[in-house]
Amino acid sequence: MDLYDKIVKELSGLLKVEASDLSPTSGMDNLEVWDSLKHMNIIIAFEEEYGVVFEDDEIGEITTVRMLYEVLNEKLA
Repeated sequence: MDLYDKIVKELSGLLKVEASDLSPTSGMDNLEVWDSLKHMNIIIAFEEEYGVVFEDDEIGEITTVRMLYEVLNEKLA
């Protein structure tokens, strides 16, 4: 399983939606369940899971599945 698929699987659990309902453009603007509180839960969960720390500006940028993947992929490189 590649990183993108792992992210989608974890997000589907955190957001309580089907993984098949998530796409790269899914995010705060088009998923009602991804609100500001859930956003912080996502950030904390991914920091703990992957042993990374997101900077404040990155947290603000991570508003879609694609951005979460890109920022996390860069941190793990």
